[in-house]
Amino acid sequence: MRLSVIIPLFNESGLIISTLDKIKGILYPDFVSDVEIIVVDDGSTDRSYETVSEYIKSSDGIKVIRHDVNMGKGAAVISGAGIAAGDVLLVQDADDELNPEDIPLLLTVMNNHNLTMAGGSRFMTGGSSNQAPRITTAANKGFSFLATLMTGMRITDLTCGYKAIRKETFDKLTLREKRFGFETELMMKALTLPGALFAEVPVRYNARKRHEGKKIRPGDGFGILYKIPYYGRHAIKWFSSMVIIAALLSVMITIFSFKPYKYEGRVIQFDAVSYYSYLPATFIYHDLGLKFKDDYNGPHKFIFWPETAPNGKYIIKTTMGMSVMYLPFFFIGHVAAIITGADTGGFSEPYKIALLMGTIFYLAIGLIFLRKTLLSFCSDLVAGLVIGAIFFGTNIFWYSTYEGLMSHTYSFCLFSLFIWLTIKWHTKPGIRLSVLTGLLSGLITLVRPTNIIIIVVFFLYGVQSIGDLKEKTVMLVKKKFLLLIIIISAFIVWIPQMLYWKSVT
Repeated sequence: MRLSVIIPLFNESGLIISTLDKIKGILYPDFVSDVEIIVVDDGSTDRSYETVSEYIKSSDGIKVIRHDVNMGKGAAVISGAGIAAGDVLLVQDADDELNPEDIPLLLTVMNNHNLTMAGGSRFMTGGSSNQAPRITTAANKGFSFLATLMTGMRITDLTCGYKAIRKETFDKLTLREKRFGFETELMMKALTLPGALFAEVPVRYNARKRHEGKKIRPGDGFGILYKIPYYGRHAIKWFSSMVIIAALLSVMITIFSFKPYKYEGRVIQFDAVSYYSYLPATFIYHDLGLKFKDDYNGPHKFIFWPETAPNGKYIIKTTMGMSVMYLPFFFIGHVAAIITGADTGGFSEPYKIALLMGTIFYLAIGLIFLRKTLLSFCSDLVAGLVIGAIFFGTNIFWYSTYEGLMSHTYSFCLFSLFIWLTIKWHTKPGIRLSVLTGLLSGLITLVRPTNIIIIVVFFLYGVQSIGDLKEKTVMLVKKKFLLLIIIISAFIVWIPQMLYWKSVT
């Protein structure tokens, strides 16, 4: 790591030498191969520039540049970054409020975790904020909390002067702020970038009073409050989450307003009758052959629509994939029916409510993994708009409410998982991902055999040309062992279905 320490300087002739001595005396970690110090005099009216100029005559590794007029801290940092040779930039205030002895820890955390940016925090365990006014501390914590909400990253000290950022990241930013709003803009824009990684380390702080030369004004706080959402609007990570919550709430409100579970013949209806048949037949009536239904004279109400096989036996026409997905919610409904005294035959109100809650659960999983996939390729805003368009602009709303036990929402969930797993597998193929992909493929086709078309996504992922197709074919041949694992895992899911067909035919 080559480090460039940038020191914005304005009227600190009495402290700058002490700051430089401390930085020069730091014992840097072994991975820091070179350190340069860049002092940017921002139009000082005292002897700050002359003081530094004299100092560097007897000290190597220090550069000094000067602004003719005071332009602000942000302008000074930008000027310093413009001539920096390091691959990591670290901003050090000249006023001696922050202790340079904390720099090695900041750099170590950044290096060990391959961070895009690291910051100091006066409020973490091990840090300190001596003599800082309570109102200032409270405001800073409020700013930090807002920044955390906007970025989705933990920030405890937004305005701390210690910031280390990779030069390549800094160069991607178009920074406008010249004064104290610079730190907020830098943080919000840097954390907006795709793949940004950030963490804080505790630092020590010795606050100065205004009569000692403190330059930040109370009005700057109002500016920061405005700049956090202004510069963080592109970093918002919760818009798409809010769209998902709105979608789920709309489904729940519709279900509990319409109350289809109170009507005979609703919820468990149409194809869902066959999808669901495996569960009550197995766990309540203990007869997958459905022979009981012809002469049944028990207390329960039920509905089964089997076909008749050539051998005269009853057979459930649909595959059992939907029953597999219904299963945990069927058990919840069964327990609820026992507790409430409802009909425990598998078709009463508690079962219907539990099964509809299962639909909402799978819808949520599908939307969440759709969001995860979208955020790999686009902004949170775009992801939210796409999720909203898919949910409110297609039939998924209908098949999550009025016909909630049909296979559509369940397939949507499985497809979302499959696409996400496909991307993960192609990023880093391995046995675990291969097993998961295979099991999921098996379940997708067990829900609805024609869903097998989804495997096209796996085999053609990333293919945009004939050349890509050739490369993909070669890659898959090399990964034939993993492909075999996928096929075997998919087949395992189908074994119960095969055994059922064998038993009834």
